[in-house]
Amino acid sequence: MQRRDGFRRIISEFGAACKQALLHGQKEAAIRRAVETLLVDAANVLGLQAVLHAEVAIAAHRIRPDLAVRIGKLSRNIVGYVELKSPDKSVIHPGGLNQRDRRQWEGMAKLPNLIYTNGQTWIMYRSA
Repeated sequence: MQRRDGFRRIISEFGAACKQALLHGQKEAAIRRAVETLLVDAANVLGLQAVLHAEVAIAAHRIRPDLAVRIGKLSRNIVGYVELKSPDKSVIHPGGLNQRDRRQWEGMAKLPNLIYTNGQTWIMYRSA
């Protein structure tokens, strides 16, 4: 029951933080801090420590996901990536993106663990 309550609390805080942040500024940038907090807090509820790295370049795919995620301070291995989109963009159908976002998506789709989100919809993509 404790985990469930913990997740309810952090999701509620996430929603409140996004609502406040979206009052001003560029929408994708506005939700970034709230997403980072949500990921770190969710890991804590699970007894893990998420370490986030912003804008890690992946030269092989010519992309730079918004966040790379490691679990544990001492771990060198990135376990996944997060790509943020503006809350007014759909993340359900990446093929319907504009040309820039589509090119970016083609590189992102090659990552082993990717969370693609606009803050409302969260999709986890896994590839080998």
